[in-house]
Amino acid sequence: MTFTAKLTGEILSLADKVRPGDTVYVISDLMRLMALSRTEGETFDRNEMLSLLQEKVTEEGTLLIPAFNWDFCKGKGFDIRKSPSQTGALGNAALARTDFQRTKHPIYSFLVWGRLGDMLLSADPPNAFGKGSIFDLLDEQRAKALVIGLNATDGLTFIHHVEQMTGVPYRYEKIFTAPYTDAEGNTSEKKYSMYVRDLEKDPRYLDSYAELEALLAACGASETKTLHGIPVSVVDLHASFPVFRDDILHNDSRLLYRYHGQRTD
Repeated sequence: MTFTAKLTGEILSLADKVRPGDTVYVISDLMRLMALSRTEGETFDRNEMLSLLQEKVTEEGTLLIPAFNWDFCKGKGFDIRKSPSQTGALGNAALARTDFQRTKHPIYSFLVWGRLGDMLLSADPPNAFGKGSIFDLLDEQRAKALVIGLNATDGLTFIHHVEQMTGVPYRYEKIFTAPYTDAEGNTSEKKYSMYVRDLEKDPRYLDSYAELEALLAACGASETKTLHGIPVSVVDLHASFPVFRDDILHNDSRLLYRYHGQRTD
């Protein structure tokens, strides 16, 4: 057994809430896993990890690997076949494979494999996070986020879906226009939107999300364990939605951000 297989097996053993048939959104920072592999004289194999994740969820399940790229926001062209993921090594590994295919939004795309692939790949809403978006479909499908090497809420872009569906004062929807090359190689100018930060309100991340993560754990929406000091979490996205929504509606988003004009009582 390779060290990659050993580590991935240990991760999946800890993440025992991920089961065959699940829809799983994988959020990962592989740096510490790569470092562990080097201590064993091996190179961490991202492709082997992807294949083992496929085996875990089976063809009755679905895997989504983020391949987010913000160049479209700068007016740069997006090529669904080639534009790299700017959110980690696992996304670029999936992009190079033929068994994963990419969803259509040029800013917040996913590489997908499995049973729900056709549905996710056919979705083409102009908005990144709102109704009909991939994040909305993940909520409907009771998807789980498998978070590896990060705290449970780090990189959990699903929070922006809750923000847009609920409405927050520190974001607004902005439309971007740039060249778009589709899977057949056809290029045209397209418009897509994103729920962006209002710079006048200057929303900023908190120093710690421990309180928010404790709320998620207390209601059974998340579970975190550690492997060699590396956190491994499973977040039930549908169950997490009301936790984030309640903070937005009743706590002025104080567990999510700090921003100008926020209540301080």
